[in-house]
Amino acid sequence: MSVENGKNVLVVYYSHDESTKSIAESIAGETNADLLELKPVEKSGGRKVKYIWEGESVSMDPVPDLEPFLLDPDSYDLIFIGSPVWAMSYAPPVESFIRKTKLYNKNIALFCTHEGLMGIVFQELMSKLSENKIVGAIDFYDPIGSGVKYAANASANWARQVLKSLS
Repeated sequence: MSVENGKNVLVVYYSHDESTKSIAESIAGETNADLLELKPVEKSGGRKVKYIWEGESVSMDPVPDLEPFLLDPDSYDLIFIGSPVWAMSYAPPVESFIRKTKLYNKNIALFCTHEGLMGIVFQELMSKLSENKIVGAIDFYDPIGSGVKYAANASANWARQVLKSLS
């Protein structure tokens, strides 16, 4: 378990491609956090059907089964939760995580990645996580396409600010 500024920190994320994963890794590196990648038991189709699968997944409101966690989210003081934006919402594996863990009284920081409109990702997540303290939220537009180095610096700076706000 990693400890930064006296806080046990975890970065939880789902990434269908490298965008959200790159941000999650940057945040974890900056905050000395543990990483928990959400992995659905059933995989989606290849890149060709990615956007169709994303839209259907959100609109049909599935809650996919996830591979077992090797870390216990309840043992962390600060949890960063990241998701790509799908159909102007967050990805269903994040919903599975929220339902499975039933987080309570945690410091939560939210991040998302997108290539267009962000929709109501944060409003939905804040509503689902209302029994926790939301300590930050940020979106990253096309982190891979707009420059990995820029996105890594921006996410690291934001993560540092979130930690500082808790001291």
